[in-house]
Amino acid sequence: TQAGNIRSIFVKIGSSVQPGDRLVEMEDGSVLTAEQAGTVETIARSGGSVAAGETILSMVDTASLAARIKIGEDVIADVQIGQTVELTGSGFKDLVYTGKIQSISAVAQVASSTAQTTVEAVVQIDDPDARLKPGFTVKARITTATIPEAIIVPADCVQQDADNIEFVYVLENGQAVRRQVTTDFLTADGLIIKEGLQAGDELVLDASR
Repeated sequence: TQAGNIRSIFVKIGSSVQPGDRLVEMEDGSVLTAEQAGTVETIARSGGSVAAGETILSMVDTASLAARIKIGEDVIADVQIGQTVELTGSGFKDLVYTGKIQSISAVAQVASSTAQTTVEAVVQIDDPDARLKPGFTVKARITTATIPEAIIVPADCVQQDADNIEFVYVLENGQAVRRQVTTDFLTADGLIIKEGLQAGDELVLDASR
């Protein structure tokens, strides 16, 4: 800004603006307009005189929002730049935003509260809108692989005996029958079964009963 007195401010914190929208009018008639689309984040001065170069308000470019997420060290090897991420959060219930991994930190960090080792990654969000606000917390779901027609069961169904052989109990003619299985890896929906089961098999969820 240039030195002068503020006559009017046309926006408030949280206002969405487009390029060319009026932001501030000075007493000499000059008008400060938005150079790009965004959301007003702070208003430092609501009136009075301002010095040349003084900040009156600041904006966030909501068209290029990114999310910082922490990924556990046990799965970071499966995460790569460019992978698709789904973002959910309590601040935008019933909505799911998508994005892609833009960068992955070269350094791992250990949280002092949980002692968990994580690696930070940045997700560039596709098509953000006004419902997704800077500062929201998000939960990220990353697709690391796609397996067509995979058989997935609740992880609690699968047990392991003293010889490290994995098995489940399948209902056959009303009876629980032990069946050996080979598992792949755990997903957000359950444990993938590579061998031993077919789609439609009925499993005993709590074999102890």
